Amino acid sequence: MTATRSATARQGDPRTPGGRGRARRLATALGLTAAATLSVLAAAPAQAGAVTTPCATAVHVDSAWGGTQSWAGTVVTVTVTNTAASASGTWIATAATAAGQSVGSIWNARSIGSGSSLVAANDAGNGTLAPGASTTFGVYLQGGSQAPSFTCVSDAPRPSGTTTLTEADNGKTVTVVLGDTVTVQLGKDWQPTTLTGDWLQLVSVTGGYPTGAPLQAVYRTTWGTSSSTTVLRSQTDYDCFHTPPYCARPTQLWSVTVRVAVPPPSAP
Repeated sequence: MTATRSATARQGDPRTPGGRGRARRLATALGLTAAATLSVLAAAPAQAGAVTTPCATAVHVDSAWGGTQSWAGTVVTVTVTNTAASASGTWIATAATAAGQSVGSIWNARSIGSGSSLVAANDAGNGTLAPGASTTFGVYLQGGSQAPSFTCVSDAPRPSGTTTLTEADNGKTVTVVLGDTVTVQLGKDWQPTTLTGDWLQLVSVTGGYPTGAPLQAVYRTTWGTSSSTTVLRSQTDYDCFHTPPYCARPTQLWSVTVRVAVPPPSAP
């Protein structure tokens, strides 16, 4: 551990007066963020936990005391590594705490969990990780000295995480995992897709009306701030709607609801 990291850990250590104040400020300032994060985790399908994600964690126990006594505690440093072949822009690390444990404070990460789940999102300065790069954050747990086991997800694309949507998927709800790529493939008469929600980020779009080429729009799933669903929409368009001879062809509507799942926390 470097001297800089040790100093940061001491500032966040709740056994010091400054650390206790910092923990209270974090809880107050980030409570809404933690609640929103936990609601998404609770909604994630069970099978998402088995999906390989381009992110890895390692836990180092900096100190532990008291065993399972009520005054026990532990301080850990968690290393988050981007194992993907491309850079990540954001990551989420989760863990299940042992019975009786609760989060005292967290530093170098953006939120704290509650109850039996511990959730940490990247801070403003450590979300972007190049392939193979890593960052750390610290956690103080009170009420037990057990060290939790973390899992993480990031928005870096996974090699097999691609979902393709076509006209046949109109009206469906599909579930993808954070970090997946979603590709929309429609005919040449479809307008470029629009979306409602912020869990998908447009990577590229080609074709569609009025280019005369089939439409292909590629999206990357990312950590959003609203509900974990995003709705993709498009509709048909034709030259005869805009220039003579005019026509009365029916307009077809297309929409797909994309739900982004985050794997649940691992057991301690």
